[in-house]
Amino acid sequence: MVRYIILFFVLLFISCGTKTKILDNKITDVPIDNEIFKNKKFFEKKLLSNIDTNFVYEENYSYQSNKYDFKNILNKKNYRVDYRKSYYKFYSNGCVNYFTFGGFDEVTLSSINPNFDGQRGVVYSKGNEMKLDLFTITGYSFKRDYGIITNILKVKGDTIFEKKIKDLTYVNVYVKRKIPKEFLIYKPDW
Repeated sequence: MVRYIILFFVLLFISCGTKTKILDNKITDVPIDNEIFKNKKFFEKKLLSNIDTNFVYEENYSYQSNKYDFKNILNKKNYRVDYRKSYYKFYSNGCVNYFTFGGFDEVTLSSINPNFDGQRGVVYSKGNEMKLDLFTITGYSFKRDYGIITNILKVKGDTIFEKKIKDLTYVNVYVKRKIPKEFLIYKPDW
């Protein structure tokens, strides 16, 4: 009897959380129910007036800022040393895909396919700020725990500045990068 009670609680604990499916790359989990992107209702087309959906935005460097603005308080840029490359791809319907490649991998037609790779998200406006909700790993218990992390975005020219709500003193900087027109065939469905 004790075994059944323990088994019941273990199964209950494991079954809790966001239901996911694995993308074609056999690594990335995405939500099955797109209702998790509840802030998509705050998306307005005018948000993309300064973001070019025909390009990707490549992480270039990061820096320290204070909590209240995007100023570089140390006048120092930190570049990645792990040889990884991260990109955002924005779509005209407010969907966003976040890709990370290791080593010297480049953006290819299949790697930018949102059904093959990438963490899904949405961009929206709330409280006079541009925000991005990204579905990602938020922790580990018996398995990966998934949820939404929220970032604040600021766009200046061809550059996107990103602050994570969990650490407002750190800014990631993404620069617009051209991709071939053939890469623009994908339509996100979340």
